Amino acid sequence: MQQQGATLKCWPTVRSQRK
Repeated sequence: MQQQGATLKCWPTVRSQRK
């Protein structure tokens, strides 16, 4: 659960680009 938050903070743009 903590990794998901750190990953989103590490590369939140990737989630937007990998729509």
